[in-house]
Amino acid sequence: MTITGTTPGPRVPPIVPPGPGHRPLFSHPEPRPRGLLSDTTRRLCAAAYLDDAFAHLVIEETTGDDQRAVPPSFGFDLEPVVRHAFRARTMLMIRDAALTLILAAGLLLVPAATIAWLLLAWVIRRTKAGVRADARTGVALGAAVVLYACLGWLSPLFLMLGNAQQDTSAYGVPQESLATRVLGTYNTMLFVVVLALPFVLALATLAVALTTRLRRLLSLSRSLAPGAAEALPALPDRRVERRVAWLAAAQHGNVTLHSTEPFMGSGAPVQSWSMALLLQGNADSSERDRRFDLRTVSARDMQLRVSAAVLGLRSEQLPVHQRVPGVYVVDRVIADGERYQGDPLVDQRTRTPLGCASPEAIAAITEQPQGGVRHYLHAFVGVEGRAVTAADGRPVLPPQPQDIMISAHVHVAVEGAKLYLEFVGTVLPPVRKEYRVVDRIGPQVGPLVYRSLPRLPADWLASVDAPARLWRAFQLMRDMNQRARVAHSDAKLFRSYDHGARLSVRELAASPPEFTFLQTLDAVKYLKIVERTVLETVLDYLESVGVDTAEYRSRMTHIENHQTIFTGDTHITGPAAFGKGATAHQETRSASA
Repeated sequence: MTITGTTPGPRVPPIVPPGPGHRPLFSHPEPRPRGLLSDTTRRLCAAAYLDDAFAHLVIEETTGDDQRAVPPSFGFDLEPVVRHAFRARTMLMIRDAALTLILAAGLLLVPAATIAWLLLAWVIRRTKAGVRADARTGVALGAAVVLYACLGWLSPLFLMLGNAQQDTSAYGVPQESLATRVLGTYNTMLFVVVLALPFVLALATLAVALTTRLRRLLSLSRSLAPGAAEALPALPDRRVERRVAWLAAAQHGNVTLHSTEPFMGSGAPVQSWSMALLLQGNADSSERDRRFDLRTVSARDMQLRVSAAVLGLRSEQLPVHQRVPGVYVVDRVIADGERYQGDPLVDQRTRTPLGCASPEAIAAITEQPQGGVRHYLHAFVGVEGRAVTAADGRPVLPPQPQDIMISAHVHVAVEGAKLYLEFVGTVLPPVRKEYRVVDRIGPQVGPLVYRSLPRLPADWLASVDAPARLWRAFQLMRDMNQRARVAHSDAKLFRSYDHGARLSVRELAASPPEFTFLQTLDAVKYLKIVERTVLETVLDYLESVGVDTAEYRSRMTHIENHQTIFTGDTHITGPAAFGKGATAHQETRSASA
């Protein structure tokens, strides 16, 4: 039967349920037990309190679309970050609601002084922002505001003084003294209230700002202190609870659906190379060894050997001081985020990505590559530190974790009697310096209050925006819930849907791509070590199955001796020396030079 009037999409084979005793090829990852917060997790949680824009983006990108995939989390836990982002937003909404009530009370009780304060705050902020288009107008407006404020506060006093000078003797009423009338009970109370109320409202504004800032600092110094084991903040509703529970498990999966950046979560590429090699028998071997069978070449076997060799860099058989610290290797399946109805990478019931590929699925994808889906071995280095000890065992330096994460992505494919080998190096910058304040703040309340005082004038001026901020916050909440409903409907209604991840929380909190010189050298060193290990392991495998490696050795020499590694504004060009007596040197310079 032919259905007309529709646009045909790619033919997706129906999903066959696994038979008895067989596990599914793709599934949702299992949740992991929660432990103490790592240093990176604490800093990302702190960023939600220190940077309002960061908290908003985290909430929007992680919970605004329940059908969207999540990039892998390396060295941190995403769930606490999302929960603290919601808590930080709640604190700000409570603050803005209180400030809005104070402004409303001011407009109702002392409108002249309140309007004058709003105008004065606008002038001050405009001046501080560098708007000097018409300085005379600004000065005149400021003077008018001050005069307006004085009139607003002192008009009741002028009225009372005018009444006090009225002659009542003509009506048979004795003329009272001016002091007696001014200090009368009713007039005195009215004068004190009208004159003092603006100051009371101003102090209330400062109290709200100080309380909010102090609560945020207490969250940094106590809830996010090193080794703190406190219950995670609550979430606003059930939908978000379900989404965050899914994120907590999906972040540890081995399948990544991406929209634009396949290596999202591991930093920007700083080095890459690839080669395509003809697979043919070794002509120099004996007649028996020359009976080369192409079917013996397996991309998966090569990857397994590469994985074991890279993990061997931290082998316990090596001396302790020679082991490369913090080396891990994981399988990673990277696929395009645009998936069609019935796609095996998407849960057909919930329309959420399936983030865990079974070993059988990984082996099949490796041996039978296709467009839009690719397998990589992801080796990352430097997530742990190593203690330095003297020859007699005395400690010299404690372990110091790397602030950067160095990754190597290795792809192997055998197609058309050719070997395709690809290597991509990425470096993830450290967390921004301003977010690391959580490592320095102590739990004592006094220093926290003292630290908050210099920011109070700015918070006081910003209080005039509280109604607008509160309105925008409610609008964002409404729009996000609406987008989540529309996304869920679209994923079921349309033939295809873009499930690809668009933002890495870790990369969002990373400092600009500027590395210290030692960090640059560390990136070069560990990428070189992993690269050499990969090249030698593939060479050994090709020789073991009887492949002619002459061309491979030539490519290997060229790759090792001539390449460029980019780290931020610096690039390092490796030496290239060919021919008898040739020499080469390594050059490091700024990209802007």
